[in-house]
Amino acid sequence: MNQIYKISDPQKVSERLKKTTDKLGMPIDKGIFRSVVILNSLGFETTASCEGHIEEINKNPWIQISFHDENTNDVKDGEKLFFDTLLKDIEDFYSKRDTKHENVLTFKEIKSSRFLIDIYPNTNLLVFSNDKFKNLKDSLNEINDFCEFLNLKYKLNF
Repeated sequence: MNQIYKISDPQKVSERLKKTTDKLGMPIDKGIFRSVVILNSLGFETTASCEGHIEEINKNPWIQISFHDENTNDVKDGEKLFFDTLLKDIEDFYSKRDTKHENVLTFKEIKSSRFLIDIYPNTNLLVFSNDKFKNLKDSLNEINDFCEFLNLKYKLNF
């Protein structure tokens, strides 16, 4: 097991995140809350997330992770955590899983040291799908299944 993660008590992280709201005063979406807690418990600072919206085209679930420390302006530790652990964990996750290509999680850099955990190919396919609700549910399940994999692997007991 990789020891680079700085594991925090997920119960305490959960209590803190229950009080977190966006600029509109909205809490973290219920459908993705558990995954956000797990990632934060492993030392990843999530800065935004969405459980997805069926009524909007290309609105799949996603979680944004930032590695920019505003106090020190240092991104090296966060990037090391990302490249040395999370990318290896996603490879391990998919080595034991049969997943349709359009549902595979991707990481895309949206700004310097800010990444999205996303179901990127599926966002394009949603436009043509007759069953957008199923695609949205499958996408959310993929993110949540990956975070549950992390929960079990690192014995967070959350």
